[in-house]
Amino acid sequence: MTVNVADIMTSDVVTASLPGTREDVIEVLREGEISSIPVTKDGRYRGLISREELLRDAGENQLAMLMREVPTVAPDASVQEVARIMLENDERRTPVVEGDEVVGIVTLTDIVEHIAGLEDGDDIGGYVDGRVLTLWDETPVGVAVETLTLADESAACVLDENAEMVGIVTETDCVRVADVDESSEELGEGVANQDDDWMWEGIKATSTQLMPVTRVTFPDEAVSGFMADDVVTVVRSTDVTDAAETMTENEVQHLPVKRGDELVGMVRDKDLLRAVL
Repeated sequence: MTVNVADIMTSDVVTASLPGTREDVIEVLREGEISSIPVTKDGRYRGLISREELLRDAGENQLAMLMREVPTVAPDASVQEVARIMLENDERRTPVVEGDEVVGIVTLTDIVEHIAGLEDGDDIGGYVDGRVLTLWDETPVGVAVETLTLADESAACVLDENAEMVGIVTETDCVRVADVDESSEELGEGVANQDDDWMWEGIKATSTQLMPVTRVTFPDEAVSGFMADDVVTVVRSTDVTDAAETMTENEVQHLPVKRGDELVGMVRDKDLLRAVL
């Protein structure tokens, strides 16, 4: 039976509207249940905003500047087609659009759940990435965020002083502990001239212009306090479907690959997209 996007997508989609600001979406994203929100204007799809944008542009407040254009897919498209779109564009989610209206969103998690139900005898050996981003367990959370951003990764394995893996930390973990500061910043003063209508009895009044500013900061604590320490691992001979099932059951997007006690790679949910094709 052919499986289409409509069969696996989430149809109950939370959206944000233009014009809007960071605070309109950040609380929703911080909960961790939703990783991205389609942005609309007058009911028409305009773009997408995700946790990555909030981390990578922490000083920007306007949704119009934070959102980005991403490819969309129709509800009757095949799972193979949306997997190809995600691979080619390095996307974790794809809005499902009919006409100009957002009718759903399909994520990598949806596709991994689909893979878990397939009958596939391949092992994950061909999908394992031998490059693994690592962090010392005493790394401050703010430094971890910057490292993830610069490496363009969404997770890192955490090592202790003996270079042994003791946990894994993700972008989601960092967003959950972020502190959002809503404040105003002075742009400068306006000084009245003698001919201004608002001059009164020759006194030069002044006014201060304020601009709302949202700052995202992180606790000055080590990642060891926020990482997941019950890390599920796999080996290179693990079946693709078993790896997908493990991701689904444990609600994770990354599985460190070990050979004995040695960390030898990482398989990510996006690596499994190739199994669909």
